[in-house]
Amino acid sequence: MDVTLGPLQPQDTDAFAAEMQEAFQLAVDAASDDEPLPVLPRQDIDESLANPGAVALVATCEGRRVGGTVLFLDEETHEHECALLYVRADAHGRGIGAALWKAIEKRYPDAVAWTLCTPYFEVRNIHFYLSKCGFHIIDLVKDPETGPADASGKGSLMFSFVKRLDGRWE
Repeated sequence: MDVTLGPLQPQDTDAFAAEMQEAFQLAVDAASDDEPLPVLPRQDIDESLANPGAVALVATCEGRRVGGTVLFLDEETHEHECALLYVRADAHGRGIGAALWKAIEKRYPDAVAWTLCTPYFEVRNIHFYLSKCGFHIIDLVKDPETGPADASGKGSLMFSFVKRLDGRWE
């Protein structure tokens, strides 16, 4: 599977955000036993895009947009963060996510580490990052954006991941 990455064009920002929200909503709905949890708010996407180190990339496969990512690049330490990553809802289950991650690593061969977070209930994401991408869970943290946990704890706990490419383990 050949996934290529290109810069997000300003005129495509709305479609990029809508696709990301749809992909996130599917995962959230699948994880919810009762009330649906809120989808990734557009404000969060816009804040990520506005981050000074942000790079937004669109993933294409066979000429079709299949996903995207927002990365925070640290050009000094080369310890980068994957702030947001999604595969379009209609492209799930075809190996696109793994190919997308490989394309990111190929685009940034100078990276010494990648970090990211995902909600504790996102079993599919957790499996993907551990088994398909080579990340390790390093912590379970409270998401400062969502505040204190509700009675179920949903929405407030995030697994923090790291993938070190420099041979170090911390």
